[in-house]
Amino acid sequence: MIEIVIKENTLVKLMEVHHAKQFYEFAVRGKENFIKWIPFISKCKNEEDFKVLIQLFLEKLMNGTGYLYGLWHHGKTIGIVLVREIDESANWAEIGYMIDIEHEGKGIIKEACIRLIEFLFIERRVQKIVICCDDRNERSIALAKTLGFEFEGNLRRHSRVNEELCNLMHFGLLKEEFIKD
Repeated sequence: MIEIVIKENTLVKLMEVHHAKQFYEFAVRGKENFIKWIPFISKCKNEEDFKVLIQLFLEKLMNGTGYLYGLWHHGKTIGIVLVREIDESANWAEIGYMIDIEHEGKGIIKEACIRLIEFLFIERRVQKIVICCDDRNERSIALAKTLGFEFEGNLRRHSRVNEELCNLMHFGLLKEEFIKD
């Protein structure tokens, strides 16, 4: 999965170091919305921090343990989808996503996640994909359910975002449960 058109003028493509400025600008634009849910938003303070984050994911890419893709609309970064982790011993992967508030509700994240899920099940041959999100993040919870993920549990005080311990909902999708629309 290198580059995929998901809607007219909107595509998913691998984040590279030279995209750090756009990634940083995207994060700054959406900081008020993202900071409640995404741990790295409060940790990454400048463009250099985003370069480091992208480099971390490029290393994961080389090791086959993670991926970071940008969502681009008319050449502007409007979101990301990522594979945060791939556990090869149990053969599962965790995905995540975020999008500019002005592009929410347009099906962009849903389509990008479907493509990522297909890639993981078909190309990477994982047997399960998980989504973990704050138990107050209603939009993320709704997307997980829309994609067919099953609620597997609420991990209490499991994640720290902005120095606050948060509950983390855990959703799972087995390969045999995945049904494309």
